[in-house]
Amino acid sequence: MPKRKRKYKRVLLKISGEGFCPENSSGIDNAKFASIAREIRNVKNTGVEIAIVVGGGNIIRGAILSKSGIDRTRADQLGMIATVINAIILQDSLKKLKIPACVLSAIQIQNIV
Repeated sequence: MPKRKRKYKRVLLKISGEGFCPENSSGIDNAKFASIAREIRNVKNTGVEIAIVVGGGNIIRGAILSKSGIDRTRADQLGMIATVINAIILQDSLKKLKIPACVLSAIQIQNIV
């Protein structure tokens, strides 16, 4: 059977924070992280390079926090930290599958990312 040519060499995958939480809930579902990591592995095994952007809305939403009285800048910073938390958990899930991954963040979190 002839080998199919890939349409794309590189892709950018955006995963909403809601993709990491239990159904109809918030928080973190390790089984969802593991399942997403397996899907990423399947794509990677085709030779496609993948960059991933994750969200943090399953943990915290800055806009909602600011409505509850927290300073908007601080609320948004907490949302960015939630995003980093998801990125680190996904990184761990990928590494368990022997897939190299690194977390890059615009906010400094020394000794963690």
